[in-house]
Amino acid sequence: EDHENILRARKTGKGVLTSPFKLLKSNHLGVVLTFAVYNSDLPLDATPEQRIEGTMGYLGTSYDVPSLVEKLLYQLASTQMIVVNVYDTTNASAPITMYGTDVIDTGLLRISNLDFGDPLRKHEMHCRLALTC
Repeated sequence: EDHENILRARKTGKGVLTSPFKLLKSNHLGVVLTFAVYNSDLPLDATPEQRIEGTMGYLGTSYDVPSLVEKLLYQLASTQMIVVNVYDTTNASAPITMYGTDVIDTGLLRISNLDFGDPLRKHEMHCRLALTC
């Protein structure tokens, strides 16, 4: 999959994501985002063939999905707790839970599509207000 992602990044000029995988140290799910780095002479409206020829290298970074989501939620925290689940829904019949746990349905579910910049991968975020006692 890494090789296919690198070729796709090189051809499209866009970032590409891997499917989720277990990170070694944290055992959390993570993804790698890869971008191609092009020669500075490459025109902005370059064709795929020009991008392939103009590729100088690649830049990739891994993301610990649960840590990233928790940091975002901390920044958004208010008086009510929001429960968030993030799913890789590329395979709609077998979504992968990237973040969150099973939650009692409060009926206040909000589902949003997430765009991480890779048109071949699909992600959803399910948000609920947590029930408080």
